[in-house]
Amino acid sequence: MDSAGVAPPDGAQRGARLVEAHERAVTDPATQSNDAGHTLAHLMAIITLQNEIARSSIGFENVMALVVERAMALSGATGAVIELVGGDAMLYRATCGSVARFTGFRIPRAGSLAGRCVRERTPLYAADTACDDRVDRAACQRIGVASMVCVPLFHAGDAVGVLKVVSSECHAFSRAAQITVGLLEIGRASCRERV
Repeated sequence: MDSAGVAPPDGAQRGARLVEAHERAVTDPATQSNDAGHTLAHLMAIITLQNEIARSSIGFENVMALVVERAMALSGATGAVIELVGGDAMLYRATCGSVARFTGFRIPRAGSLAGRCVRERTPLYAADTACDDRVDRAACQRIGVASMVCVPLFHAGDAVGVLKVVSSECHAFSRAAQITVGLLEIGRASCRERV
């Protein structure tokens, strides 16, 4: 159970939530361009990843690397990063794609979408970082991020970081892509050690 007294979902519950969320995404007019085969493939990829993490003995660093690679592929992002809280900063701990060279990069928690995601404990989407007041615009320009999705990661009930997928294009993430990233739920599945 987490600090709020809520038991993490078991595999069957998580799978049922995946199906429900993707059914909603597919029936939403904004996401109806997804075909059933594509949606099923995404569901299977997410379930496979969660099972790999649950059975994994590959270590926390390797789990993070696996998750960012899969998140980037499943969402159509140009890059992905796991940012972990480090005092008043967010640390780029695992990276791939367009942000791969920024491993170790630090951004202030205050004034960043990742910091806000941790504080609010909810997924956030910035469709256009150039005109979104919630983002650190200077950091986005430096890294080449025009849109992003941040999903909080939890350990023992605390938000300890985010999984972020990014794109060099504005409005890059459909509602289905946002849901897909949110469904990865790697916090409860894999944060066995706090970093």
